[in-house]
Amino acid sequence: MEDFLPQFSWNRLFAMALALSVLYFIVQWLAYRLKRLVLPRAVKASKYLARFLMVIYEPVAVVLLAGGFFLIHPILHGLLLVLLAFVSYNHLRNYVSGRIVQLGRDWQPGSQLEAGSTKGVITRMGRLGIYLRDNEGQHYIGYASILNNGYTLFTDKSSGGFHHLEISLVDTELNFQQLEDRFIKIPYLDWSYKPIMENTSNGLEARVFLKDDKQLPDMLELLSEWGYQPKVLNKK
Repeated sequence: MEDFLPQFSWNRLFAMALALSVLYFIVQWLAYRLKRLVLPRAVKASKYLARFLMVIYEPVAVVLLAGGFFLIHPILHGLLLVLLAFVSYNHLRNYVSGRIVQLGRDWQPGSQLEAGSTKGVITRMGRLGIYLRDNEGQHYIGYASILNNGYTLFTDKSSGGFHHLEISLVDTELNFQQLEDRFIKIPYLDWSYKPIMENTSNGLEARVFLKDDKQLPDMLELLSEWGYQPKVLNKK
């Protein structure tokens, strides 16, 4: 069997791993730059392209490395890969399902999700599953379970805890970098969930999680005092 396959060595595998690692940081930088595009026609497309690059690159890199590892010693390494896939079958299902889910435009922290008997706000999207928060606490649901059992994603509702804000400048001497730096001084934020901020054609969009929903007016007032004009967006 080995006579019919191209030759591969450990040195080539290590070189491939190094090249893929460097390329990963380049893709990360490119995705970051795409997210910060503020051209009106390109905003939505650039954000989706940034997500697409990050979601697709990792599994492609893993497949390439696994292929190189297999070619070094097809019989032995092939058996090892099959054994690894068998042992980690459930994790692989969740991982692949997660890649499929994250290609969707509306999957993001702050959206409401109903999966089975659990309904809550998406607080974090991991590699293998989603973290949902409701009145009873935090729940973890694997991606494979979500796809197999069905789900409902509510993208047009504001979510308890999470708030989607559009912030524009009032004082021309200010800038949004100053605002990002001052976010750490806002006492109403729950820092268990890092704020998500993106530049848009209208200013800055921020998704934040408050300790108490009743503090939203206080936060808006604070931003106004700082010289910014905040507006709550009901639709994400």
